Amino acid sequence: MLYKSRKQQTVRTRLFLEIGNESFNMLFPLMDLAHAVRYYRFVIHRPEITFALNRTNFSTYLTVNKSIMLSNTALNLPIPFPGKILVPA
Repeated sequence: MLYKSRKQQTVRTRLFLEIGNESFNMLFPLMDLAHAVRYYRFVIHRPEITFALNRTNFSTYLTVNKSIMLSNTALNLPIPFPGKILVPA
């Protein structure tokens, strides 16, 4: 019998989005990143950013437009940023 071995991915950095005010805030997990923080560049175009809360029958999503960019500086590669974030009930 042959067993296929899977290499487990090491997560060194986790990216969260925090939204809130003085009395209440929420953390949304966005993505896990394989390298240390110093290897990433995070750019936000403030005049163009928009958030929208979309509600369906069984779930709620926070959508973000393409004004947030994340890139790996060591490899010089863009990393796709999630456009939809599931909001817990």
